Amino acid sequence: RTKKVCLLAAAICVLLSGVALAATNAWGVLDFLRERANGTAVLPQASEIVQTNVPQVAETTDFASFSVREAAFDGHNFYIIVDAKPTSDEYLLMGPDANPSDPAENMGPLFDGKTGTIADYAEANGKEMIQTNVGVDGVNGQGADFLLQQDGTLTYMISGSLFDDSDKKDLELRCAVATFANQDGREVVLQENIKRSSLNVTLENTGIRGLVSSIAPAEYASCGVRIDSITLKASELAVYAKISYTVIAEAKFAATDTGLQFEFLDSDGNR
Repeated sequence: RTKKVCLLAAAICVLLSGVALAATNAWGVLDFLRERANGTAVLPQASEIVQTNVPQVAETTDFASFSVREAAFDGHNFYIIVDAKPTSDEYLLMGPDANPSDPAENMGPLFDGKTGTIADYAEANGKEMIQTNVGVDGVNGQGADFLLQQDGTLTYMISGSLFDDSDKKDLELRCAVATFANQDGREVVLQENIKRSSLNVTLENTGIRGLVSSIAPAEYASCGVRIDSITLKASELAVYAKISYTVIAEAKFAATDTGLQFEFLDSDGNR
């Protein structure tokens, strides 16, 4: 059967307009957002809330040292830049989902146009492949992007949602490194080869800068729904929406078959 899609009020927008990538190879929060997040634009004022001196105790393992270089946190979303630096020029650091058989160009912009696999690159340059991983302890649904920089540093941007009203937030980052082992002709990571450690950091909560709400109800009879209130909260990083609604006609609402959608429009009425 055909699903009935019931389109209601409004849509959500992530605020973010372009800041040029630094001439150095040190990718930061805004660089990842602009260059790696599907062409996201970044508001100029977003740079004002990026921490560049994050209180921390750096962590060094046998193969890499981990440290936080930048972070941004508005009480809802966080973005953390973690640099994993190899302890030897002989090590080629790789991300958690990178496999030796993957194309070398997957390692980041520096490898655009390169042919062969990561394993081919490592062999040609006399490097040992080391898999790494970084994540925030206790936070579900977080994402990670990473790329290899000119000096061999593997830079991560860890992002996720963390609702907290405190001025500062202490977080524990879990770090892991592992060598590869040849098993039945394949390079794999064995559980016994994984070495784990942690890195503690403190993020400043820059908070929400604007809030607007509407409590005027609006009925959408064709969907069997009444919108009771809409609240928008904004920071330099994003706009967050809370929409409260009541089902006023169960049969009509059921006919949408979870096709109830909310869409936000800009000042010109565009989606």
